[in-house]
Amino acid sequence: MNKEMINMEPLCETSEKGEKLFVKTEIEQIGLEIGRRIVEAFGYLPDSEIAVLLKTNTETVRKFTEDGRLPPTEILLGIHKLTGASLDWLLTGQNAPAKKIVPLRRYRHRKQQSLAA
Repeated sequence: MNKEMINMEPLCETSEKGEKLFVKTEIEQIGLEIGRRIVEAFGYLPDSEIAVLLKTNTETVRKFTEDGRLPPTEILLGIHKLTGASLDWLLTGQNAPAKKIVPLRRYRHRKQQSLAA
């Protein structure tokens, strides 16, 4: 089965061929909302500092926080690991947003020490 055939298969027996669960504008809006929650989870740090914590580059983070792109699972799991934010909250905005952001306090403390040196 080639890629085109897979993409054209219905979502379920009652779906029309080619029908999508979300339209592009809905996905973009959801992506922007997820991006806002990512920034909130990191205590409103700049994208460059979030990138350091996630061990990625600023441009990658900016795609999620400003451009409305959906982050991959690895990034979402990293955010959860670093901030304690639940995946449910990151993706939907429902339930508790985050636990205490302890790792970020340590990061800020180390950054202040390196600036003072």
